[in-house]
Amino acid sequence: MLSTRIWAFAEAAMSSALEALWAYAQIDSRLCWSQFPKEAAPEFGVFYAGWRNYLLARLVASGAAPLDTSLVYAFDRQSDSLALAFTRSDSPFLESYTGAAWPADATVAMASLVMRMSIARP
Repeated sequence: MLSTRIWAFAEAAMSSALEALWAYAQIDSRLCWSQFPKEAAPEFGVFYAGWRNYLLARLVASGAAPLDTSLVYAFDRQSDSLALAFTRSDSPFLESYTGAAWPADATVAMASLVMRMSIARP
């Protein structure tokens, strides 16, 4: 029955959104970000900043974030920070950890910036 399938889809979407919000709360916790170099550019390094921003991008794109405008604000602020770090760097490979850069970490950060450009918001 169509109504049953629609209900199941809505229930799965809500469950996914709640799980993503839970994951963001874990990533945004002191326990998590304190493991990374605060003095890096971007702050806490491109591995942490890139994955955090990618999750924020997915939350904003999914429509889960409008329920909490602080997530949209965090996404915009983090995106600006990443873009600035890439602009100011002589290398596309930003620091992930103290004294170490991994190309794949920059890729996730760049993907989050591309998503920012494609997300339609009022």
